[in-house]
Amino acid sequence: MSNIKIVAVDRGWILIGNVFSGKDSTLIKNAYVIRKWGTSEGIGELCIKGKLENTILDKCLDIEIPLKSIIAIFDCDQEKWNKII
Repeated sequence: MSNIKIVAVDRGWILIGNVFSGKDSTLIKNAYVIRKWGTSEGIGELCIKGKLENTILDKCLDIEIPLKSIIAIFDCDQEKWNKII
């Protein structure tokens, strides 16, 4: 299982990076906000195929998110995302 995950957070934020879960929060290192998915098959396509031609990522510093704010966490194919994250 990969540490690279897509995290859906309340208020519409979709993030990707190396995810480490703690007792009260989740830390995303090497984080990006996914501004535009650029997919035809939804968020799962990004998990499986990696960044696509029309995907837009905005680099961030590390992000710590309270667990109560996380809606979903999606595993990603490590090999497809290693070049970016």
